[in-house]
Amino acid sequence: MKITDIRLTPKFIPFKRNYGISSASYAGETFLLAKLIGEDGTFGLADSVAAVPFGYEDAQTMTHVIQKYLFPAIRGMESLDLEAIETRMEQAVPGHPMAKAVMDVALHDLNAKQFNVPLYQLLGGRFHETVPLAGAIGISDTERMVREAQEFVEQGFRTIKMKIGTNPKTDLERVREVRRVIGPNIRLRVDANQGCTLP
Repeated sequence: MKITDIRLTPKFIPFKRNYGISSASYAGETFLLAKLIGEDGTFGLADSVAAVPFGYEDAQTMTHVIQKYLFPAIRGMESLDLEAIETRMEQAVPGHPMAKAVMDVALHDLNAKQFNVPLYQLLGGRFHETVPLAGAIGISDTERMVREAQEFVEQGFRTIKMKIGTNPKTDLERVREVRRVIGPNIRLRVDANQGCTLP
């Protein structure tokens, strides 16, 4: 199916509660929603989170790159020509992996819809019946982090990811407390978001 149009919409989605990382605290995230449209009106959907402050792409940057470079490079191409589309986008502008990811996901969704099959059928078929998720805990006070970990476990999560990286002593205390509450059988991951030095 030929690719004919794209609609891009930035949308701020508030979090239920602030989410802290080592460098900032967030009340929500601005996502870029993309609707890639084929010649018969079938469309593929995608969204992207912003990479800032860890990368250089936010919703406005992605919108500019897609509208000025990526979409013009692939307009009129057959949606199934994935290798050619990827090559054209790479030739149109270097870098910008988040913007290219939005285009790639929308393209895959468009292709699945035109064949009226779930996307996993186009990607090799179903292998797993379920996909495990991790409950993510942002940096806040120890009491809240422990409470959120416990809530995730009660909801059935078998993996907890907690943010650290503000103070090694406090981080260690929080990790110990979360581990104590969730017990030894729940997987625990810590993520410092570049907030720790090697020592």
